[in-house]
Amino acid sequence: MLLPTRAGWAFAFKGCARHLRKFWFVYVPCAALFAWGQAHYRVGVNVTKSLPYRLFFVSLDERPSKVGEYVSFEWRRDQFYQPDFLFTKKIVGVAGQKITVEGQDVYLDGQLVAHAKTVSSHGVPLQTIEPGVIPPGQFFVLATHPDSLDSRYKVTGLVGEDRIVGKAYVLF
Repeated sequence: MLLPTRAGWAFAFKGCARHLRKFWFVYVPCAALFAWGQAHYRVGVNVTKSLPYRLFFVSLDERPSKVGEYVSFEWRRDQFYQPDFLFTKKIVGVAGQKITVEGQDVYLDGQLVAHAKTVSSHGVPLQTIEPGVIPPGQFFVLATHPDSLDSRYKVTGLVGEDRIVGKAYVLF
């Protein structure tokens, strides 16, 4: 394999610099738009089967607050995933709702919302969430897949506003 000589690199660099000077009016607005977009939005990718959707548009400036909205939040424990791993789930419980657990069944205000497993798909023991009332600033989040790691388990628990990255919208 032939590597470019010093003169070859200098020629390439000068050609690139000439191109950038000629078309700066295209690159500067594109760079500014990209930086602005990164400050306000993200694309969330669901890499598991937890939800039927794979791609989400996440608005960092919006905070979900109602049952039925999707929320993207940071995972802050490392037993199952890397710290700060981004999760997207659906809000099914908000402040004031009562969580009860009967065996492995988890209820919100008396309605069955999920069945918790005793071990993960990797054989790690799981505990159900503690019964109680959802405090202000906390959300019970859930996904549709039975293997989803969500609020039905103690390891995930309730998701606080401090962990929320933004409101997620389904793309596909």
